[in-house]
Amino acid sequence: MLVALAVAEGLLRVMLFHTPGDSPAKNPDYYARSADEVWVYRFLFSASKRWAIGAVSEGSGQKDPARETGIEFYRNWSASLMPDAQLGYVRKPNVRTPCHETTSVGSRGTLDYSPGGRKLVFVGDSFVESAACSVDTLPAKIEGLTGIDTLNFGVGGYGLDQMLLLFERILPLFDPQSSLFLIGLINDDLDRVLLKVRDSPKPYFTIADQALVLHTEHIHPNSLNDYFERPAERFYLYYFVRGKLGFPYYRSVLERTRAERRKGMYAISELLVERFAELQRRRGFPLAFVIFPTPGAPFDPTMLSLFRAHGIPVVDLQGGCLRESGKTDRELYAELHPTPLGNEILARCLVRDLKTIGLLKERSAGGPANQ
Repeated sequence: MLVALAVAEGLLRVMLFHTPGDSPAKNPDYYARSADEVWVYRFLFSASKRWAIGAVSEGSGQKDPARETGIEFYRNWSASLMPDAQLGYVRKPNVRTPCHETTSVGSRGTLDYSPGGRKLVFVGDSFVESAACSVDTLPAKIEGLTGIDTLNFGVGGYGLDQMLLLFERILPLFDPQSSLFLIGLINDDLDRVLLKVRDSPKPYFTIADQALVLHTEHIHPNSLNDYFERPAERFYLYYFVRGKLGFPYYRSVLERTRAERRKGMYAISELLVERFAELQRRRGFPLAFVIFPTPGAPFDPTMLSLFRAHGIPVVDLQGGCLRESGKTDRELYAELHPTPLGNEILARCLVRDLKTIGLLKERSAGGPANQ
């Protein structure tokens, strides 16, 4: 019996870690003991391992991420990304690859703007980055509607913590008196503050003496793949059987730690929001949080109240913006992200709501709109 179990365990490990292609057994939820391990196993179970930031050499012609996608931008998503010692990965400046163009300051787009003048600066995750080529992104649609230079600093996979760090980095590039800053969020961005790794090792915060403490020591930009080592040994056959019977181990971890994770997310997120608010008070720039609609995952109302309690306006697009368009989900979403049409509709709603709350003025008769 013991010999049979040992043989079965060995064969399972060979299939998981040493054979190409997908397999029903290669489900990270079967084996992961933490949210970080889910992302580590996704990497380990990928035969190509090409989706990790920094794993594809420039000019290799390889495609990433490893997951299948019908979206052109995502077929070679990391073409415009590069490792970063603090943020894990950032957008690479001066990329001219079609669909992945970037500016000299590392934002998505085909145009470089003059340093001065009015700017709309949009920071966020993949909803700001947009699952579309450069001219069809949400910020590009906004620029077309307003005539204001709109910079797309969205980076797929970022959480609220990375958004704050990127925001602090780019803030000195812009005149706070003539720029409007927007932070785009979905609910998943809040849970990401608890992660140490996602598409690559990422920064994370802990709390000491009621203050945020930043951790980046685990990020090694020149060898990011080194982080994705197999977690501590476990009896994979047991976890596999549990998963096949409908009781994946990671599901039990989520249920067992739900209250603890929620408490940790709120504690860190509140201090992150306080830091946004303190920057706004000190520098005197206009700032708003933008909440995107994500079917089946409404944004945490406690966090919405927290934003407003700190005096930061919220533009909540979860309501009727897309629903009232009369378009089907197939037209509005592709792989859970807005399509170019979805971006166009969201842009119209966002511009309208920014005007309503006084952060964006109407386009003047003789020139472009202004803040």
